[in-house]
Amino acid sequence: MIRTTRISHTVFETPDLARQVDYYANVLGLVVLDKSPKQAFFGGPSGQEVISFVAGSSNHCLSVAFQVAPEFDFSRTADELKKASITCQRKSDPSPFVAEAAVLVDPKGTTIELFNGHKDIPIPRRSG
Repeated sequence: MIRTTRISHTVFETPDLARQVDYYANVLGLVVLDKSPKQAFFGGPSGQEVISFVAGSSNHCLSVAFQVAPEFDFSRTADELKKASITCQRKSDPSPFVAEAAVLVDPKGTTIELFNGHKDIPIPRRSG
């Protein structure tokens, strides 16, 4: 069994990225951590990545990321999941703040990312 330590962030597809960026920044007060024409990452005041959006054709959840303990063994976990007929692959740089993750898919088809550490997340101070 995988032991998660916390839910990290969720990735949603959206056909209107600009509208979602405006809403989450200006209505909910999250900070844009990184943005491109196709994706935006948001963080909260505690310095954690909390949600991201990817430009696409529909509105749905693409993935959920969970942090696991620092001693999490990617290879051993992949081997254990394989015995249960669950495919688990390694993925490099799933976000600007996570260097490596183990990726699997839940029964509904949502991608699950497991990572054991993240890069420093600079949270700019909000004025006012």
